[in-house]
Amino acid sequence: MWISRNINNNTNSKNPFVANVLNSNGSEVNVSALEKIENIPNTTPFGILSVPPRGAKAVVVPVGESAAVCGIVSQNKFSLQEGELALFSSGGASIVLKNDGSVVINGKIFEGEE
Repeated sequence: MWISRNINNNTNSKNPFVANVLNSNGSEVNVSALEKIENIPNTTPFGILSVPPRGAKAVVVPVGESAAVCGIVSQNKFSLQEGELALFSSGGASIVLKNDGSVVINGKIFEGEE
């Protein structure tokens, strides 16, 4: 109770914390840290929507009198170099944007244009 009470009363330390995702519908996430916190907004960059899987480690930040999930602790499944980007799903689908201009979709390499 003390976490949600402090977040709701805006008396928290304003420090982010990591919590386990219990479930999510995309727009809201339910997490468990020292207690269960429900209906936290899931914030993502414009144009990207993700539903964090159960058990993922969510980074929760206080926002005003509430809180928001601002991301998921990375599980680097790919050998990415600085500047590269990977999108992936729990089911195994993936897209990797490589520094050499190539794109790797589900393991198949598409060379960049010269």
